[in-house]
Amino acid sequence: MSFRPLIRLTLPLTLLIALLAGCQTIPFLSKPTPTPTATLTRTPTPSITATPAPEVVRVDPSVPHQTLREVGGGNFIHRFGEITTALDPISTLNQGAFHPSIVRVQLDLAEWEPKPGMPSAERFHDDNHVHATFEFLQQLKTKSPNVQVIASIWDAPNWMVSNPDKTDNRLLAPGSINAVIDSIAEWLLTTRNQYGVEVDYLSFNEANIGINIALTPQEQINFIRKAGPAFRDRGLKTRWLLGDTGSAAAASSYIPPIFAAEDIRPYLGPLSFHSWDYASDDSVFRAIGQFADQNKLEVWCTEAGWDPSEWQRPEDFATWKHALNLANIYTRVLRDTRATSVLYWQMTGKDYAINDGTLGFPAYLYILEMQKHFPAGAQIVKSPDDPIQTISLLTLAARLPKEGFSAQILNQINERRPIRLMGLPDGKYSMVRLSEADQGRKQLESILVRGGEVPLILPPKSITFFSLEK
Repeated sequence: MSFRPLIRLTLPLTLLIALLAGCQTIPFLSKPTPTPTATLTRTPTPSITATPAPEVVRVDPSVPHQTLREVGGGNFIHRFGEITTALDPISTLNQGAFHPSIVRVQLDLAEWEPKPGMPSAERFHDDNHVHATFEFLQQLKTKSPNVQVIASIWDAPNWMVSNPDKTDNRLLAPGSINAVIDSIAEWLLTTRNQYGVEVDYLSFNEANIGINIALTPQEQINFIRKAGPAFRDRGLKTRWLLGDTGSAAAASSYIPPIFAAEDIRPYLGPLSFHSWDYASDDSVFRAIGQFADQNKLEVWCTEAGWDPSEWQRPEDFATWKHALNLANIYTRVLRDTRATSVLYWQMTGKDYAINDGTLGFPAYLYILEMQKHFPAGAQIVKSPDDPIQTISLLTLAARLPKEGFSAQILNQINERRPIRLMGLPDGKYSMVRLSEADQGRKQLESILVRGGEVPLILPPKSITFFSLEK
Protein backbone atom coordinates (compact mmCIF):
# COMPACT_ATOMS: atom_id res chain seq x y z
CA MET A 1 0.00 0.00 0.00
CA SER A 2 1.29 3.44 -0.90
CA PHE A 3 0.08 6.94 -0.25
CA ARG A 4 0.59 10.17 -2.17
CA PRO A 5 3.06 12.55 -0.42
CA LEU A 6 2.09 16.07 0.58
CA ILE A 7 3.52 18.73 -1.76
CA ARG A 8 5.02 21.99 -0.53
CA LEU A 9 3.71 24.91 -2.58
CA THR A 10 3.57 28.66 -2.36
CA LEU A 11 -0.06 29.49 -3.03
CA PRO A 12 -2.19 32.64 -3.00
CA LEU A 13 -4.50 32.64 -0.01
CA THR A 14 -7.53 32.86 -2.31
CA LEU A 15 -6.58 29.55 -3.94
CA LEU A 16 -6.17 27.87 -0.56
CA ILE A 17 -9.63 29.05 0.43
CA ALA A 18 -11.04 27.62 -2.78
CA LEU A 19 -9.33 24.29 -2.17
CA LEU A 20 -10.73 24.08 1.31
CA ALA A 21 -14.25 24.93 0.23
CA GLY A 22 -17.02 22.35 0.15
CA CYS A 23 -17.69 20.02 -2.76
CA GLN A 24 -17.72 22.62 -5.56
CA THR A 25 -15.82 23.61 -8.67
CA ILE A 26 -12.59 25.59 -8.23
CA PRO A 27 -12.78 28.81 -10.27
CA PHE A 28 -9.89 30.21 -12.29
CA LEU A 29 -7.99 32.80 -10.26
CA SER A 30 -6.06 35.60 -12.01
CA LYS A 31 -2.75 36.78 -10.57
CA PRO A 32 -3.29 39.95 -8.48
CA THR A 33 -1.45 43.14 -9.50
CA PRO A 34 1.11 44.02 -6.79
CA THR A 35 0.52 47.28 -4.91
CA PRO A 36 3.34 49.86 -5.56
CA THR A 37 5.62 50.49 -2.60
CA ALA A 38 8.11 53.23 -1.78
CA THR A 39 10.71 50.84 -0.40
CA LEU A 40 12.59 47.92 -1.84
CA THR A 41 11.89 45.70 1.14
CA ARG A 42 8.99 43.26 0.93
CA THR A 43 7.52 40.87 3.42
CA PRO A 44 8.32 37.36 2.19
CA THR A 45 5.34 35.26 1.17
CA PRO A 46 4.98 32.60 3.86
CA SER A 47 5.32 28.98 2.76
CA ILE A 48 2.20 26.91 3.38
CA THR A 49 1.40 23.23 3.13
CA ALA A 50 -1.08 22.52 0.35
CA THR A 51 -3.74 19.88 0.31
CA PRO A 52 -2.70 16.70 -1.51
CA ALA A 53 -2.57 16.89 -5.29
CA PRO A 54 -5.99 16.12 -6.77
CA GLU A 55 -6.41 12.45 -7.51
CA VAL A 56 -7.70 11.51 -10.94
CA VAL A 57 -10.94 9.53 -10.84
CA ARG A 58 -11.91 8.39 -14.31
CA VAL A 59 -15.16 6.79 -15.44
CA ASP A 60 -15.52 5.38 -18.93
CA PRO A 61 -19.01 5.51 -20.49
CA SER A 62 -17.68 3.74 -23.59
CA VAL A 63 -17.38 0.49 -21.60
CA PRO A 64 -20.96 -0.54 -20.68
CA HIS A 65 -21.85 -3.35 -18.28
CA GLN A 66 -25.20 -4.57 -16.89
CA THR A 67 -28.56 -2.84 -17.13
CA LEU A 68 -30.27 -2.37 -13.77
CA ARG A 69 -33.68 -3.66 -12.72
CA GLU A 70 -33.90 -2.62 -9.07
CA VAL A 71 -31.68 -1.11 -6.37
CA GLY A 72 -34.58 -0.24 -4.04
CA GLY A 73 -35.85 -3.78 -3.55
CA GLY A 74 -35.80 -5.62 -0.28
CA ASN A 75 -36.53 -8.56 1.96
CA PHE A 76 -39.85 -8.61 3.80
CA ILE A 77 -39.41 -11.59 6.12
CA HIS A 78 -42.25 -11.55 8.62
CA ARG A 79 -40.91 -14.16 11.04
CA PHE A 80 -37.60 -12.32 11.52
CA GLY A 81 -39.37 -8.97 11.63
CA GLU A 82 -41.55 -10.39 14.42
CA ILE A 83 -44.81 -9.25 12.84
CA THR A 84 -47.97 -11.17 11.95
CA THR A 85 -49.67 -8.47 9.89
CA ALA A 86 -49.11 -7.67 6.23
CA LEU A 87 -47.24 -4.50 7.12
CA ASP A 88 -46.01 -2.84 10.29
CA PRO A 89 -45.04 0.87 10.56
CA ILE A 90 -41.43 0.15 9.50
CA SER A 91 -42.29 -1.88 6.41
CA THR A 92 -45.14 0.51 5.57
CA LEU A 93 -42.70 3.41 5.39
CA ASN A 94 -40.23 1.38 3.31
CA GLN A 95 -42.86 0.11 0.90
CA GLY A 96 -44.30 3.57 0.42
CA ALA A 97 -40.89 5.15 -0.17
CA PHE A 98 -39.24 2.58 -2.42
CA HIS A 99 -42.20 0.98 -4.23
CA PRO A 100 -40.01 -2.10 -4.73
CA SER A 101 -40.33 -3.97 -8.01
CA ILE A 102 -38.59 -7.06 -6.57
CA VAL A 103 -39.25 -8.46 -3.08
CA ARG A 104 -38.15 -11.55 -1.24
CA VAL A 105 -40.33 -13.32 1.34
CA GLN A 106 -40.11 -16.50 3.39
CA LEU A 107 -41.80 -19.73 2.39
CA ASP A 108 -42.24 -20.97 5.94
CA LEU A 109 -42.66 -24.75 5.55
CA ALA A 110 -42.54 -25.33 9.31
CA GLU A 111 -45.66 -23.22 9.84
CA TRP A 112 -47.30 -24.20 6.57
CA GLU A 113 -47.25 -27.97 7.10
CA PRO A 114 -46.13 -28.70 10.67
CA LYS A 115 -47.31 -32.34 10.83
CA PRO A 116 -47.33 -35.22 8.34
CA GLY A 117 -50.30 -37.30 7.27
CA MET A 118 -53.00 -34.83 8.27
CA PRO A 119 -56.45 -34.80 6.58
CA SER A 120 -56.64 -32.39 3.65
CA ALA A 121 -58.62 -29.79 5.57
CA GLU A 122 -56.03 -29.72 8.38
CA ARG A 123 -52.84 -30.27 6.42
CA PHE A 124 -51.88 -26.69 5.55
CA HIS A 125 -51.97 -23.70 7.91
CA ASP A 126 -52.79 -20.31 6.41
CA ASP A 127 -52.21 -18.35 9.61
CA ASN A 128 -49.55 -16.56 11.68
CA HIS A 129 -46.48 -15.50 9.61
CA VAL A 130 -47.71 -17.51 6.62
CA HIS A 131 -50.95 -15.55 6.39
CA ALA A 132 -49.13 -12.25 6.97
CA THR A 133 -46.85 -13.06 4.02
CA PHE A 134 -49.79 -13.93 1.77
CA GLU A 135 -51.58 -10.69 2.66
CA PHE A 136 -48.43 -8.65 2.13
CA LEU A 137 -47.96 -10.09 -1.36
CA GLN A 138 -51.61 -9.54 -2.22
CA GLN A 139 -51.49 -5.89 -1.16
CA LEU A 140 -48.18 -5.33 -2.93
CA LYS A 141 -49.44 -6.88 -6.16
CA THR A 142 -52.47 -4.59 -6.08
CA LYS A 143 -50.21 -1.53 -5.84
CA SER A 144 -47.44 -2.84 -8.13
CA PRO A 145 -48.88 -5.32 -10.65
CA ASN A 146 -45.48 -6.02 -12.21
CA VAL A 147 -43.68 -6.79 -8.94
CA GLN A 148 -41.43 -9.87 -9.04
CA VAL A 149 -41.48 -12.21 -6.04
CA ILE A 150 -38.82 -14.51 -4.59
CA ALA A 151 -39.91 -17.06 -1.97
CA SER A 152 -37.00 -18.50 0.02
CA ILE A 153 -37.01 -21.54 2.30
CA TRP A 154 -35.00 -21.25 5.49
CA ASP A 155 -36.20 -24.30 7.36
CA ALA A 156 -38.54 -27.29 7.24
CA PRO A 157 -40.60 -29.04 9.92
CA ASN A 158 -38.86 -31.76 11.88
CA TRP A 159 -40.72 -34.53 10.12
CA MET A 160 -39.12 -33.54 6.79
CA VAL A 161 -35.51 -33.72 8.04
CA SER A 162 -33.26 -36.59 9.10
CA ASN A 163 -31.58 -34.70 11.96
CA PRO A 164 -34.43 -32.89 13.75
CA ASP A 165 -32.34 -32.33 16.88
CA LYS A 166 -30.21 -29.75 15.03
CA THR A 167 -31.12 -26.11 14.34
CA ASP A 168 -28.67 -25.61 11.49
CA ASN A 169 -27.22 -27.87 8.80
CA ARG A 170 -30.51 -29.73 8.81
CA LEU A 171 -30.75 -32.43 6.15
CA LEU A 172 -33.83 -33.23 4.13
CA ALA A 173 -34.70 -36.88 4.72
CA PRO A 174 -34.37 -38.84 1.43
CA GLY A 175 -37.81 -40.33 1.93
CA SER A 176 -39.45 -36.91 2.35
CA ILE A 177 -38.24 -35.20 -0.86
CA ASN A 178 -41.49 -35.78 -2.73
CA ALA A 179 -43.48 -34.52 0.27
CA VAL A 180 -41.30 -31.39 0.45
CA ILE A 181 -41.86 -30.70 -3.25
CA ASP A 182 -45.61 -31.21 -2.86
CA SER A 183 -45.76 -28.90 0.17
CA ILE A 184 -43.89 -26.16 -1.69
CA ALA A 185 -46.16 -26.58 -4.71
CA GLU A 186 -49.28 -26.23 -2.55
CA TRP A 187 -47.91 -23.02 -1.02
CA LEU A 188 -47.25 -21.63 -4.52
CA LEU A 189 -50.71 -22.62 -5.73
CA THR A 190 -52.36 -21.01 -2.69
CA THR A 191 -50.40 -17.81 -3.30
CA ARG A 192 -51.54 -17.77 -6.92
CA ASN A 193 -55.08 -19.05 -6.72
CA GLN A 194 -56.26 -17.46 -3.47
CA TYR A 195 -54.14 -14.30 -3.29
CA GLY A 196 -53.54 -13.55 -6.98
CA VAL A 197 -49.74 -13.58 -6.87
CA GLU A 198 -47.55 -15.71 -9.11
CA VAL A 199 -44.21 -16.37 -7.40
CA ASP A 200 -41.39 -15.92 -9.90
CA TYR A 201 -38.48 -17.57 -8.09
CA LEU A 202 -37.71 -20.02 -5.29
CA SER A 203 -34.57 -20.76 -3.33
CA PHE A 204 -33.20 -22.57 -0.32
CA ASN A 205 -31.67 -19.74 1.68
CA GLU A 206 -27.90 -20.08 2.17
CA ALA A 207 -28.01 -23.86 1.76
CA ASN A 208 -24.25 -23.80 1.17
CA ILE A 209 -23.73 -23.12 4.90
CA GLY A 210 -26.86 -24.79 6.21
CA ILE A 211 -28.97 -21.89 7.42
CA ASN A 212 -31.06 -23.80 8.18
CA ILE A 213 -31.36 -26.49 5.50
CA ALA A 214 -28.02 -27.71 4.11
CA LEU A 215 -27.70 -28.87 0.52
CA THR A 216 -24.58 -29.74 -1.44
CA PRO A 217 -24.47 -28.63 -5.09
CA GLN A 218 -25.35 -32.18 -6.14
CA GLU A 219 -28.29 -32.27 -3.72
CA GLN A 220 -29.54 -28.97 -5.18
CA ILE A 221 -29.31 -30.49 -8.66
CA ASN A 222 -31.20 -33.62 -7.62
CA PHE A 223 -33.92 -31.58 -5.91
CA ILE A 224 -34.45 -29.20 -8.84
CA ARG A 225 -34.42 -32.17 -11.22
CA LYS A 226 -37.53 -33.48 -9.44
CA ALA A 227 -39.16 -30.18 -8.47
CA GLY A 228 -38.86 -28.48 -11.86
CA PRO A 229 -41.02 -30.96 -13.82
CA ALA A 230 -43.37 -31.43 -10.85
CA PHE A 231 -44.13 -27.71 -10.78
CA ARG A 232 -44.63 -27.58 -14.55
CA ASP A 233 -47.08 -30.48 -14.33
CA ARG A 234 -49.16 -28.41 -11.89
CA GLY A 235 -49.15 -25.32 -14.08
CA LEU A 236 -46.54 -23.41 -12.08
CA LYS A 237 -43.99 -21.23 -13.87
CA THR A 238 -41.82 -20.65 -10.80
CA ARG A 239 -38.08 -21.17 -11.32
CA TRP A 240 -35.15 -21.58 -8.92
CA LEU A 241 -32.51 -19.00 -8.14
CA LEU A 242 -29.03 -20.25 -8.96
CA GLY A 243 -27.22 -20.30 -5.62
CA ASP A 244 -28.68 -17.82 -3.13
CA THR A 245 -25.41 -18.34 -1.28
CA GLY A 246 -24.55 -16.83 2.08
CA SER A 247 -21.63 -14.84 0.67
CA ALA A 248 -20.04 -13.68 -2.56
CA ALA A 249 -17.00 -15.85 -1.86
CA ALA A 250 -19.14 -19.00 -1.62
CA ALA A 251 -20.81 -18.29 -4.95
CA SER A 252 -17.65 -19.01 -6.92
CA SER A 253 -17.37 -22.58 -5.65
CA TYR A 254 -21.00 -23.49 -4.98
CA ILE A 255 -22.73 -22.24 -8.12
CA PRO A 256 -20.63 -23.55 -11.07
CA PRO A 257 -21.31 -27.27 -10.36
CA ILE A 258 -25.06 -26.57 -10.26
CA PHE A 259 -24.99 -24.60 -13.49
CA ALA A 260 -22.97 -27.37 -15.12
CA ALA A 261 -26.03 -29.65 -14.93
CA GLU A 262 -27.45 -28.56 -18.28
CA ASP A 263 -30.70 -30.51 -17.95
CA ILE A 264 -31.93 -28.31 -15.05
CA ARG A 265 -31.11 -24.97 -16.69
CA PRO A 266 -34.67 -24.47 -17.99
CA TYR A 267 -35.76 -24.38 -14.32
CA LEU A 268 -33.12 -21.85 -13.24
CA GLY A 269 -33.34 -18.08 -12.86
CA PRO A 270 -30.69 -15.47 -12.03
CA LEU A 271 -27.44 -16.24 -10.25
CA SER A 272 -27.88 -15.00 -6.69
CA PHE A 273 -25.69 -14.38 -3.66
CA HIS A 274 -25.61 -12.41 -0.40
CA SER A 275 -23.08 -9.65 0.24
CA TRP A 276 -22.21 -10.30 3.88
CA ASP A 277 -18.48 -10.72 3.14
CA TYR A 278 -17.84 -6.97 3.33
CA ALA A 279 -14.19 -7.56 4.24
CA SER A 280 -13.50 -9.70 1.16
CA ASP A 281 -11.11 -8.54 -1.51
CA ASP A 282 -12.69 -7.04 -4.62
CA SER A 283 -11.50 -10.04 -6.61
CA VAL A 284 -14.20 -12.11 -4.85
CA PHE A 285 -16.90 -9.87 -6.32
CA ARG A 286 -15.22 -9.67 -9.72
CA ALA A 287 -15.19 -13.49 -9.94
CA ILE A 288 -19.00 -13.47 -9.89
CA GLY A 289 -19.11 -10.89 -12.67
CA GLN A 290 -16.65 -12.85 -14.78
CA PHE A 291 -18.64 -16.09 -14.40
CA ALA A 292 -21.86 -14.26 -15.23
CA ASP A 293 -20.34 -12.62 -18.32
CA GLN A 294 -18.91 -15.91 -19.55
CA ASN A 295 -22.23 -17.72 -19.18
CA LYS A 296 -24.59 -14.85 -20.04
CA LEU A 297 -26.25 -15.00 -16.61
CA GLU A 298 -28.19 -12.28 -14.84
CA VAL A 299 -27.00 -11.61 -11.27
CA TRP A 300 -29.09 -10.65 -8.25
CA CYS A 301 -27.82 -9.78 -4.79
CA THR A 302 -30.75 -11.06 -2.76
CA GLU A 303 -29.44 -9.97 0.64
CA ALA A 304 -27.51 -6.70 0.63
CA GLY A 305 -25.78 -6.08 3.91
CA TRP A 306 -22.27 -5.68 5.27
CA ASP A 307 -22.21 -7.27 8.74
CA PRO A 308 -24.14 -10.49 9.43
CA SER A 309 -23.79 -10.01 13.19
CA GLU A 310 -25.19 -6.48 13.26
CA TRP A 311 -28.58 -7.76 14.41
CA GLN A 312 -26.91 -8.08 17.82
CA ARG A 313 -26.31 -4.30 17.83
CA PRO A 314 -29.61 -2.69 16.81
CA GLU A 315 -28.35 0.64 18.12
CA ASP A 316 -26.11 0.75 15.01
CA PHE A 317 -29.01 0.66 12.55
CA ALA A 318 -29.60 4.42 12.81
CA THR A 319 -25.94 5.43 12.49
CA TRP A 320 -23.92 6.92 9.66
CA LYS A 321 -21.50 4.03 10.02
CA HIS A 322 -24.24 1.71 8.80
CA ALA A 323 -25.05 3.97 5.84
CA LEU A 324 -21.41 4.40 4.77
CA ASN A 325 -20.66 0.68 4.98
CA LEU A 326 -23.87 -0.09 3.12
CA ALA A 327 -22.80 2.37 0.40
CA ASN A 328 -19.48 0.53 0.21
CA ILE A 329 -21.10 -2.85 -0.37
CA TYR A 330 -23.77 -1.56 -2.81
CA THR A 331 -21.09 0.17 -4.89
CA ARG A 332 -18.77 -2.83 -5.05
CA VAL A 333 -21.61 -5.24 -5.82
CA LEU A 334 -22.91 -3.10 -8.68
CA ARG A 335 -19.46 -2.24 -9.99
CA ASP A 336 -17.96 -5.74 -9.94
CA THR A 337 -20.54 -8.56 -9.86
CA ARG A 338 -22.75 -7.38 -12.77
CA ALA A 339 -25.74 -7.44 -10.41
CA THR A 340 -28.90 -6.03 -11.97
CA SER A 341 -30.87 -6.15 -8.72
CA VAL A 342 -29.91 -5.46 -5.11
CA LEU A 343 -32.30 -6.26 -2.24
CA TYR A 344 -31.69 -4.77 1.19
CA TRP A 345 -31.79 -7.02 4.25
CA GLN A 346 -34.34 -6.31 5.57
CA MET A 347 -37.34 -3.97 5.38
CA THR A 348 -39.78 -5.49 7.86
CA GLY A 349 -40.01 -5.08 11.62
CA LYS A 350 -37.08 -4.90 13.99
CA ASP A 351 -34.48 -6.70 11.90
CA TYR A 352 -31.77 -4.38 10.43
CA ALA A 353 -34.30 -1.54 10.41
CA ILE A 354 -33.58 1.52 8.26
CA ASN A 355 -36.38 3.59 9.79
CA ASP A 356 -38.26 3.72 13.08
CA GLY A 357 -41.74 3.76 11.56
CA THR A 358 -41.86 7.54 11.19
CA LEU A 359 -38.33 8.71 10.33
CA GLY A 360 -35.79 7.33 7.87
CA PHE A 361 -32.27 6.58 9.10
CA PRO A 362 -29.12 7.43 7.09
CA ALA A 363 -29.19 4.04 5.31
CA TYR A 364 -32.78 4.78 4.27
CA LEU A 365 -31.64 8.11 2.77
CA TYR A 366 -28.85 6.32 0.93
CA ILE A 367 -31.11 3.71 -0.69
CA LEU A 368 -33.55 6.46 -1.72
CA GLU A 369 -30.77 8.37 -3.49
CA MET A 370 -29.45 5.20 -5.11
CA GLN A 371 -32.88 4.38 -6.49
CA LYS A 372 -33.27 7.94 -7.78
CA HIS A 373 -29.85 8.20 -9.43
CA PHE A 374 -29.58 4.57 -10.61
CA PRO A 375 -33.13 3.71 -11.70
CA ALA A 376 -34.41 0.73 -13.66
CA GLY A 377 -32.92 0.87 -17.15
CA ALA A 378 -29.68 2.54 -16.05
CA GLN A 379 -26.61 0.88 -17.53
CA ILE A 380 -23.56 0.64 -15.29
CA VAL A 381 -20.34 1.73 -17.01
CA LYS A 382 -16.70 1.20 -16.17
CA SER A 383 -15.46 3.01 -13.08
CA PRO A 384 -12.16 2.76 -11.17
CA ASP A 385 -11.44 -0.52 -9.38
CA ASP A 386 -7.92 0.35 -8.24
CA PRO A 387 -7.22 -1.46 -4.91
CA ILE A 388 -5.79 1.65 -3.24
CA GLN A 389 -8.72 3.80 -4.31
CA THR A 390 -11.14 1.13 -3.11
CA ILE A 391 -9.79 1.52 0.41
CA SER A 392 -10.56 5.21 0.52
CA LEU A 393 -12.64 6.13 -2.51
CA LEU A 394 -15.41 4.28 -4.36
CA THR A 395 -17.02 5.39 -7.61
CA LEU A 396 -20.04 4.17 -9.56
CA ALA A 397 -21.43 5.57 -12.81
CA ALA A 398 -24.24 4.77 -15.21
CA ARG A 399 -25.80 5.84 -18.46
CA LEU A 400 -29.49 6.57 -17.94
CA PRO A 401 -32.34 6.14 -20.40
CA LYS A 402 -32.83 9.09 -22.77
CA GLU A 403 -29.18 10.22 -22.68
CA GLY A 404 -28.97 10.86 -18.95
CA PHE A 405 -25.95 10.13 -16.79
CA SER A 406 -25.39 9.61 -13.05
CA ALA A 407 -22.41 9.03 -10.81
CA GLN A 408 -21.77 8.41 -7.12
CA ILE A 409 -18.54 8.94 -5.20
CA LEU A 410 -18.01 7.66 -1.68
CA ASN A 411 -15.17 9.26 0.29
CA GLN A 412 -14.53 6.69 3.00
CA ILE A 413 -11.77 8.48 4.91
CA ASN A 414 -12.12 11.17 7.55
CA GLU A 415 -10.28 13.78 5.47
CA ARG A 416 -11.15 16.15 2.65
CA ARG A 417 -10.33 14.63 -0.70
CA PRO A 418 -9.42 16.78 -3.77
CA ILE A 419 -10.11 14.92 -7.01
CA ARG A 420 -10.40 15.46 -10.74
CA LEU A 421 -13.46 13.57 -11.91
CA MET A 422 -12.96 12.66 -15.56
CA GLY A 423 -14.94 10.91 -18.27
CA LEU A 424 -18.35 12.45 -17.58
CA PRO A 425 -20.43 13.58 -20.55
CA ASP A 426 -20.36 17.36 -20.76
CA GLY A 427 -23.24 19.30 -19.33
CA LYS A 428 -24.73 20.74 -16.17
CA TYR A 429 -25.01 18.34 -13.21
CA SER A 430 -27.11 18.59 -10.09
CA MET A 431 -25.41 17.37 -6.91
CA VAL A 432 -26.67 15.83 -3.69
CA ARG A 433 -24.49 14.98 -0.70
CA LEU A 434 -25.17 12.69 2.25
CA SER A 435 -23.03 13.00 5.35
CA GLU A 436 -23.22 13.25 9.09
CA ALA A 437 -21.68 16.73 8.93
CA ASP A 438 -24.58 17.84 6.72
CA GLN A 439 -27.00 16.20 9.14
CA GLY A 440 -28.48 14.14 6.34
CA ARG A 441 -29.17 15.16 2.76
CA LYS A 442 -27.88 18.40 1.27
CA GLN A 443 -28.71 19.74 -2.17
CA LEU A 444 -25.58 21.42 -3.54
CA GLU A 445 -25.05 23.98 -6.27
CA SER A 446 -24.98 22.56 -9.77
CA ILE A 447 -21.63 22.03 -11.49
CA LEU A 448 -20.65 22.42 -15.13
CA VAL A 449 -18.59 19.68 -16.76
CA ARG A 450 -16.52 20.78 -19.74
CA GLY A 451 -14.08 18.64 -21.65
CA GLY A 452 -15.26 15.61 -19.67
CA GLU A 453 -13.81 16.66 -16.32
CA VAL A 454 -14.45 18.72 -13.21
CA PRO A 455 -12.32 19.42 -10.11
CA LEU A 456 -13.98 18.68 -6.77
CA ILE A 457 -13.22 18.51 -3.10
CA LEU A 458 -15.04 15.69 -1.32
CA PRO A 459 -15.80 16.27 2.37
CA PRO A 460 -14.79 13.60 4.90
CA LYS A 461 -16.92 10.45 5.05
CA SER A 462 -19.43 11.64 2.50
CA ILE A 463 -21.50 10.22 -0.35
CA THR A 464 -21.95 12.54 -3.32
CA PHE A 465 -24.38 11.93 -6.21
CA PHE A 466 -24.21 13.62 -9.60
CA SER A 467 -26.99 13.70 -12.19
CA LEU A 468 -26.89 15.25 -15.64
CA GLU A 469 -29.61 17.87 -15.90
CA LYS A 470 -31.79 17.73 -18.99
